[in-house]
Amino acid sequence: TILIENFVGHPWYTFSNILIGKYLQLLNGSQCIGLLRKGDIKGEVLFRSFGIDKFYYYKTWSFFKRCKYIYRSISILKDIKDIKKFCEIKIKKIDIGLLSYDSFMRYTRNPTAKEINFKLILSFAEALFASDFFEKIFQNQNITKLVQAETKFIPLSILFQNALLKKNKVYAGSGFHQCNVRIYTKFDQRSVMQRGNFSKKLFNEILKNYKTKGIKLINKYY
Repeated sequence: TILIENFVGHPWYTFSNILIGKYLQLLNGSQCIGLLRKGDIKGEVLFRSFGIDKFYYYKTWSFFKRCKYIYRSISILKDIKDIKKFCEIKIKKIDIGLLSYDSFMRYTRNPTAKEINFKLILSFAEALFASDFFEKIFQNQNITKLVQAETKFIPLSILFQNALLKKNKVYAGSGFHQCNVRIYTKFDQRSVMQRGNFSKKLFNEILKNYKTKGIKLINKYY
């Protein structure tokens, strides 16, 4: 089974993920299942137009679940005194602390937290909730591939790491004029290889054999 994620509302994001999934389906006859936010009617309509009619829905956590995960977060963080220790927290091998801090910086626009505050605790709680949710999805042993373009920020960063941890191949598309795909196969690739990066092997090959031509093309591009 190929799991196709659609958490970003832009139509091109949806289309590119679906197209990657459908091409993968052509290669081996796998079933495609959509992963949508609950209430994403537009996304569901687009998925169904490609013949995908089975879905997992990521539901917004309820008031009581929010309280439960905030309480759990406070329990985990009560003895953590500094941000460095916070970022080193791993739960079931997932980088919960680091991913929480990354999302905290993005959504609060605060580039440096000097101490653990309530907004950081909320980010940590959401990461815990997402981790539990996606762990249940990947208990479906038939899922072997995930199509997911955005791999950063909660909850997508948690989805990405859970997939790799369960030895799923992740196909991450990028680009607008052309759709390029990077394939992730190992858990240790979770933070060192970005979608837009090319491999060192390819770079060294070009540097060795096409250095002069490559520099001319780069200069012409700029």
